[in-house]
Amino acid sequence: MSMPAHGGMSGSASAESSEQDRDVRLAALEAEVARLRDHQEVCRVIASYGPLVDTTSTAQQAAQLACLWHEDGIYDIGAVGAMQGREAIAEVFAERHFDMVPSGVCHVMGLPHVRIDGDRAIALNYSCVFRPDGEERFYAWRVSANRWELRRVAGIWRIDRRTNRLMNGHPDARALLDDIDGPIATETRDQQ
Repeated sequence: MSMPAHGGMSGSASAESSEQDRDVRLAALEAEVARLRDHQEVCRVIASYGPLVDTTSTAQQAAQLACLWHEDGIYDIGAVGAMQGREAIAEVFAERHFDMVPSGVCHVMGLPHVRIDGDRAIALNYSCVFRPDGEERFYAWRVSANRWELRRVAGIWRIDRRTNRLMNGHPDARALLDDIDGPIATETRDQQ
């Protein structure tokens, strides 16, 4: 390779280096867009739960809602129990929610903290269920911590396991949130 008199690279070497830099930047950008898309899809699954459950009043709707989970998924609601499989999950909606829908119910999902590792994700958030108290007022009926374990199959994110615990001071609820930031949170707590 010939070097110009001023000690720089030749034009063809500079162009090749520039092309390689562009390819590296493009690959990094594509990876970042894919990560953001996965994050958005995980959040979409979680955000869709509230409006879906609040309008579910038939067995057919409950079965559709249960499709947020994988076929063998688990919905663990603490004292209520852990339901495994879409059929059992749909049944718990029938038992616990059908009667609430006509009088009004509102599941509000807090913004989740999401960690994605390939085709798996863990999201942590709070949820609050509001019930009407007269014509214009509502009260918080349940406030819970949630751990959502999701898995992507054939490009679709679904729930493997949702664990829900009332925020009533019980250690199980706090334990769901203990790994909010993994090692960073542990180090911060240890320093206090």
